[in-house]
Amino acid sequence: QILRSNSDGSKAETFLANIAATLTLEYNPPPEDKRVVELVNKTNQFNLNGFRYTEAEWRVRLREPGSFALAVSYVDKFGPLGKIAVLAGNKQGSVLNVWTWVMSCRAFSRRIEHACISDLFRHFEVESIVFDFNATAKNGPTAEFLTRFSESAVAPFSVSRTAFEAKCPALYHEILENELVEKHG
Repeated sequence: QILRSNSDGSKAETFLANIAATLTLEYNPPPEDKRVVELVNKTNQFNLNGFRYTEAEWRVRLREPGSFALAVSYVDKFGPLGKIAVLAGNKQGSVLNVWTWVMSCRAFSRRIEHACISDLFRHFEVESIVFDFNATAKNGPTAEFLTRFSESAVAPFSVSRTAFEAKCPALYHEILENELVEKHG
């Protein structure tokens, strides 16, 4: 999925369009993948709410009805950044609730966060996503990002598909999806 609309012709836009970025989206990564919980527990700036989990707590949370986890890896022509983002939540009807979202600061300025939201709308076929945001001393970048798309300037941030698509900048990532058939157990 490569979107090339809304281009403004700037140097940043040209750079993003030409770095051959690829995101690998792994829905429901295996519970033994230690990097997932490590990212959740060590990331501060792009962190939805600062919640931390032991491996056991993480597994229990993902056993809740309708729950999902998404691990995101990134590579471009300059090399791989590896696993750089984790999202988790649950689906309730036409709404997706995201209760964990972290992204490594190494991945900033590449519109990965935009691609994540875009894929959540596509993958879960929902009309809105509610983000369980809680301000921390360090997660200002997360609040700033979410307020651009939310119908509200205060938490919880709710983003409709229509509002997101109207404001989303051009995305140049190739998206590879790697979903495991088995649910966490």
